[in-house]
Amino acid sequence: MTDSVAPKIVEVPTPTQTKKENGPDQTANVLCHFSKKLEYLVDTLKHQAFIPRYNNEIIDYLNIEELKEVSFPMTCFCDIKFTKLKSHVHFYGNYGIALRKEWGLSNNIQPIQYINPCSQLMKDFSFAMNYALSSTDEDNMDKLIEPVYKNYLLDHLLFMKPLRGTMIVDNETIDKNFHDENEWRYVPKIDNSTTHLPLLIPTDLINKVPAINAYSDGIRKSKKLWLEFHDNDIKYIFVKNIEDRDKLIKHISQRNNESIKNQILISKILVYEELMEDW
Repeated sequence: MTDSVAPKIVEVPTPTQTKKENGPDQTANVLCHFSKKLEYLVDTLKHQAFIPRYNNEIIDYLNIEELKEVSFPMTCFCDIKFTKLKSHVHFYGNYGIALRKEWGLSNNIQPIQYINPCSQLMKDFSFAMNYALSSTDEDNMDKLIEPVYKNYLLDHLLFMKPLRGTMIVDNETIDKNFHDENEWRYVPKIDNSTTHLPLLIPTDLINKVPAINAYSDGIRKSKKLWLEFHDNDIKYIFVKNIEDRDKLIKHISQRNNESIKNQILISKILVYEELMEDW
């Protein structure tokens, strides 16, 4: 009589396990937002929300007649592995929040589309936009370009960027490789029936700082346009140095939340200058 052989048990991975094993190789598991001042980071944590601001985007690469620049509300994030963050942080600032990518996916944050200005895609989009903007005659425009298509073109425009281009920083025009930023973007849904704010700032006010600040203050007063998060959505918090860490710990400790929640949030603080020593 031969000995019986126990059947081999094969473990089938759960959906969670499979998802973890199939994580990104070239990008991060988090979406990071960086700024240049500690006070901006403190403000974001205080409100538990990113409050979009109107920003100017140069779109001359799209060859849209009489529309070389637009200004609309957004909050931007990068999808970059930490070992490659150095140049990004140097440009945008040492103070940041890294949130779980699942949070971003469930909150309408969208990777932008980088456009090759020589591509057929760009030429087709440029033609469609110019056609949509070419006439205000009701007999022509309303019949040939339905509002739904015009809205789609505009929404698409807000999530496009050239592979390379220029941007204005401190009144200086600089050349930048945008593709390296792996940008994801949040643009609040602005409904004219419920808010007085425009999606696009009038073209004659685009480069007037007081006007941009006034429109952005309008968003600060409209909480429904904010991008909210909870403590458990945060994976890491970045500060520049130890002094900033101590200031942020003091701020978090003074929150009205339960002490244990504050301690958990404090444990997520990383000092960027120390990280650079090991990367």
